[in-house]
Order: sequence, then structure tokens, then C-alpha cells
Amino acid sequence: MAIEVRPITATLGAEISGVDMADVSGETLEQLRKAWLDHKVLVLRDQHISVEEHIAFGRRFGDLEVHPFAVGKKGYPEVVKIKSTAEYQYAANNWHSDVTWRAEPSMGSILRGVVIPPAGGDTCFADTGAAYQRLSQEWKDRVDPLFAIHDFSMTFGQRLSDEERAEKQALYPPARHPVIRTHPETGQRTIYTNRSFVREIEGCTPEESAEIVGHLERQIMNPSVQCRIRWGVDTFVMWDNRAVQHFATDDFWPETRHVERVTVVGDAPFEEDTMAIGIHPLTASIGAEITGVDLAAISADTAEELRKAWLDHKVLVLRDQHISQEQHIAFGRLFGDLEVHPFTENDDGH
Repeated sequence: MAIEVRPITATLGAEISGVDMADVSGETLEQLRKAWLDHKVLVLRDQHISVEEHIAFGRRFGDLEVHPFAVGKKGYPEVVKIKSTAEYQYAANNWHSDVTWRAEPSMGSILRGVVIPPAGGDTCFADTGAAYQRLSQEWKDRVDPLFAIHDFSMTFGQRLSDEERAEKQALYPPARHPVIRTHPETGQRTIYTNRSFVREIEGCTPEESAEIVGHLERQIMNPSVQCRIRWGVDTFVMWDNRAVQHFATDDFWPETRHVERVTVVGDAPFEEDTMAIGIHPLTASIGAEITGVDLAAISADTAEELRKAWLDHKVLVLRDQHISQEQHIAFGRLFGDLEVHPFTENDDGH
């Protein structure tokens, strides 16, 4: 049965129904993957599942990370517990993507409402691709080639002693990521800076760094690129950290807000020009158009990228490849021995 997808805005967010997160079939999983890429933020309500089923659902999309700083749920290291009470007030009330201080930041997060205040405590999301598109050409030209240095000590390091901070910095040194990253599955260019974790823009003065980060954040703060999610108990929200940033409101004191998250491991962000080949999926599960490849001159690195893309997408399309028969044969031999068909006729010597 096809899932129901009800968009929240034209580009961002969708309410999903017809899914039982405790029992997701292969077909339903592929539909969810496609909806996640298309809408970036998915909302699944009234999912009365166990912690184990939450973890298992997250693993359908990849390996789960264990956060080295956040409070975990007892007995479940993959689950981050985020709880605010009248005595201890906490909300991630700043625009950010999760764990950008990692060399390979998270792909996506799947958050569950456990205890929800009667009013307030919403989460706002911003489409960082739409925000980038709204930049002036002058600003695009300025930020496209830049890299930012992300550092956990900007936020989590404040809770650690000098000795603890030094120990963690050895494990998680500052990460260098493009200011504008390219989504590895959709090819969309997205803003990838935030005040929580960006220490500096490489090659810029502190004043220039602050100007750039501030200007990009103001693009993200535009309500026209946002959606806002109202929580309920056993509401799950899953978002693509490569395509959105989020902000949790802190407007519910003295009520309790308790949510729990699993986070899917991602890969290293890249800028458009560093991508050896362009991969443009045709559907969520099969087929991709490939760009940036000359079949007559394939490097070993490109051959490996093609191998991986072939495994991932099963069918690859490479257009406008004006090569000779000999080059066609040589390209095929990069992937293994070629067979001679015993029944078909070939009268051109190949």
C-alpha cells in the first residue's frame, strides 16, 4: 500500500500516514526514502513503538552514531535524551544542523516526542537549499569557494574541564567543511554554517567570519524557507541534516519537554567542484544519470566511484559519450573480463 504524503509547504516538510514504524516493508521503506529526499522533513504521528523499534527503524537508513557529549538513554547508547523541566531548562534554541563538528556529520535525525508540554516546544525547520537560492549572485560568488572550521568546543566544550576538552579534541579535531555543501543524493547546494559550531571561515578575519555566518543565518531565518512542527506524544520527526537546519523553541517553561533522538551516520560534506562524478537519481531505489565522466579517459578513482554508484543505483546512464568501439571495450574491461556471446552474430570484427 502506498504511503500518504501531505506536504506542509511547497518545498519543505510533509505529514506521513499509512506507515507503521514497527513494521516497515521494503516497498514502504523506499517510499519513505524518496519522500525524505523530496520533502527533507517528515512527520509520523501516533507511532506507539518501543525504544528498540525506534532504534531498528533508524538503522533501516544507515548506521547510528553514539553522541560523545549528549546524555544517552540508559541501556541505549544510540538514543540521545533531551529533557527540559522547571528545574533544568534546555532547548536547542539556535539554528543548526546536528554534529557538524564531526569529519563526517550526520545524514539525518529521527526524534520522538516522549513528554510534550500542553503549549509551546515546537521545532522550526529551514530549507538550507531554498535559503541558498535566495542569496544574491554577489553573495553566492563570495561564499561558494569558502570553507568553515567547525569545532565542538564552541558549544559542548564549555561543559568540560581543560583536561577533558583536550582529550576530546584529540578524538574530534576541528573539521573543515565547505560553507556551501552539495547534497550527495539530490545535487542541491545548501548552506552549511551555523553559529553553534563554526569557529571561523578559513582565510577570513574574525570580523569577516562573523559577517558571513550572520548573513547566511539571516537567510535561514526567513519564514518563507521554513516550516514549524507541533509535537505530540509518540510523534516522530525525521529530518535530513544535509538539507535543513532546525531550531527548538523554549517557550514552555515551567512544563516538561522530553524528546529522544537517534541519528544516522553521514559522510564528509563536499563542494560541487570536488565531486568526481555527478550522480542524479532517477527514482529512490533504481537508476541514476551520471555526469562528469569521460568514458575514454577513466581514472582509477573515477572507476571506483562508478563501481559504487552502480551498486547503489543498479542502472547508470551516461549521455553524449562519443567514443570508439575500442574505447567501449576498454571501458567494459575496467569492471572485469568480457564475454563472447555464443549465439549472436558480429560482423564488424569486435
